[in-house]
Amino acid sequence: MAQQRRFIKKSFDEIVSGTRPTPQSPRRTSVHAHGKKAEAGGAAIHHQNLAAGLMAQAARANLGKNNSVTTTVNLAPMRPSSQRAPSDSVVEKADDFWNKAFLDPLFGKGYPQSVMPLVFPYIQNGDDKQITFTPDAIGVN
Repeated sequence: MAQQRRFIKKSFDEIVSGTRPTPQSPRRTSVHAHGKKAEAGGAAIHHQNLAAGLMAQAARANLGKNNSVTTTVNLAPMRPSSQRAPSDSVVEKADDFWNKAFLDPLFGKGYPQSVMPLVFPYIQNGDDKQITFTPDAIGVN
């Protein structure tokens, strides 16, 4: 458990910079997305959102009115630990990447500013309109 706490306490700046300790071995580092740097995370975030929005549009266009269009998101509360808590900016950045990077675009708010440098290279004109939809229900893992 202590090993996981040390892993979670690592600065999000380390994670975004491209390497991070693994939970199994905090001293060993891994590189995101099979050898790619953190920029691959931006592509993954944006393309996941785009795929969900396009799927919702296709479902609404091809299913009858008696069908529901839903989505599921993996959310996690972000708060500092009581022991040697990280700065508020680290907690906010963690919330931006884990929660808001998926919820905000879904509901038409765009990406959080801290996420924009990673997703911006992948955004094409009109993507925001394709991503945004109002689900009939939302599942939370």
